[in-house]
Amino acid sequence: MKKEKSPVAEYMKIRRYMLNFVEQAGEKSVQAPTILELSRKFGVSRPTVSKAMKMLTDDGYIIGRPGLGAFTNPAKINRLQVTKYKNVALIVGDGMMVHFEPYYLELLGRIGVGIARQNFKANFIQLPSHQQEAAAEEIAATSCDILLWISPPEELSPVIRQLRERGKRLVVLANTPDCKEGNLYFDYEAFGYRIGKKLLAEGRRNIAYLLNTPAWSRPLIGLQKAYQEAGITLDSRLFFPDMIQLWPKLEKLLNASGKVDAVFSAVCPTSVFLPFYHSLSPQVHSRVRFIVEEDGQPAESFSGWIFRTPFQKMADEICRLLALECGGIPQEQTGIGIPIVEQEVKDGVYL
Repeated sequence: MKKEKSPVAEYMKIRRYMLNFVEQAGEKSVQAPTILELSRKFGVSRPTVSKAMKMLTDDGYIIGRPGLGAFTNPAKINRLQVTKYKNVALIVGDGMMVHFEPYYLELLGRIGVGIARQNFKANFIQLPSHQQEAAAEEIAATSCDILLWISPPEELSPVIRQLRERGKRLVVLANTPDCKEGNLYFDYEAFGYRIGKKLLAEGRRNIAYLLNTPAWSRPLIGLQKAYQEAGITLDSRLFFPDMIQLWPKLEKLLNASGKVDAVFSAVCPTSVFLPFYHSLSPQVHSRVRFIVEEDGQPAESFSGWIFRTPFQKMADEICRLLALECGGIPQEQTGIGIPIVEQEVKDGVYL
């Protein structure tokens, strides 16, 4: 059975489209698309369009002129705006996120500062579904100078190709270097490979990995590659897939000599990991190599390797590519990996 479209969702799409239309018209009063044109464009009934247009008229964005049609109202634009801003539209993940985790918040914050300094304004696009046709229609209906898509899911890669073929300007932060549509990516695989080489040099073969999830397995891929090159297959039973009873299980392994030589915490940062670390004995601290991401909590009284996600480097590179793309220099062939760097810490002192 074909799923019926939500009148509320369709109304919001029409409203957003027309608000962009009013803004693009600027100081001129421009004739708006007819109800029939909007009905065909969005694939909805005329009553749905009529309702949306009536509310826009009531709000003052549209002026009805008997016998002539509907026109934009220049009085509704921001007349205090002294700069003609470029508009970047943003999609995060599958375009349906309601809550943003700290990872995305920090990245978006740094990107926001960068694009503001380049005189961009921004709006978020919420996609109606994972259906490629519906996603492409929603993006095409959004007026913008350029689109920035952060971590698009693999199933929507054809949408990116389709948009570029239509002449849409895009910059894509991909999840992996394998994404052919991506312009940039955090090079976690190379980072994992380098960590693997360092652990091998120390003679460590029993590596506990936290957490082996689809989103955070990229360092593990590089880690396994380093060991495979040395003819060693890591024990997958030490790869923890979730947080269920994680700390008791890991503590038991760490207290048993020879079971674990290193703990690679790709997901649990210092604010999460350090309380567990501090509960372990000094003997475990000295015997096991710990690799942890540093977030808001400094690595006090910690010994091991700390790494940080280089959000600022990524934000700077994204802003550079946005400027190039907006300047008419296509960036779809770029594939820039931003490296992850580790640093050794001894009893809270960064070496």
